[in-house]
Amino acid sequence: MHLFFDFVMKFPIIFLFIALGIYTYITYRILKKKVEKIEKLFNPIKDYIIANLKLIKNVFEQTLVNYQGIEEVTNELTRVLNELNDLDNAKTDTLIRLANMINDFVLNSAIFTLKKHPELTSLKGIELFRNTQELKELNERRLAFNELITDYNHDVINPPNSFIVKLFNLKEHYNLLENNVGKTAKVASSTAIKTNFDNINYENSENNKDEIKKVCPNCKTEFHNSKVCPTCGSIVA
Repeated sequence: MHLFFDFVMKFPIIFLFIALGIYTYITYRILKKKVEKIEKLFNPIKDYIIANLKLIKNVFEQTLVNYQGIEEVTNELTRVLNELNDLDNAKTDTLIRLANMINDFVLNSAIFTLKKHPELTSLKGIELFRNTQELKELNERRLAFNELITDYNHDVINPPNSFIVKLFNLKEHYNLLENNVGKTAKVASSTAIKTNFDNINYENSENNKDEIKKVCPNCKTEFHNSKVCPTCGSIVA
């Protein structure tokens, strides 16, 4: 012990580098194991998400065929379909984002307020992680997965761990895998603006044959002669 303290006193810089190296290696191994545990727990959830996203893609493609020419429907469905590509090779982050996007669509999409097409409400059945007995085990796994993510995100949010994560190219942040339990539809969201369709004049003026230019209040996209923003799906009166 005496020799150890002598070494520290004589070579403090060398000791500091050694201590930092040991801390970095141990922290890296701990974080690496956490990532491996997260990914392992996600595997069954991943299979469920991919299988259901493929079904949703097929349903949306068929719905598009049935609703050609109805822009407030086709714009919204196309926006979602554009995201559902190459699902088999999608990484964990992408699948979490897509699953959350589908649940947000179910909760907030403007197409569910279309009084002329009430049958579209059947699409709400695509909600992932519904609070049902059949999905009880999967939701329990989802909650355990979110707990691991929360713990990992907390560990890597501040230095020096945040530097170690970047140094070894580990995951810097995971998003939580959500469901719609306890949520209410937003008054306005990035997906769509919930509104009363009775107060919207869908017909262009007979005296104005030129294209009507509109600007989406959410994403500032400019578009013409449509009631739904082609970029974010918001309804623009």
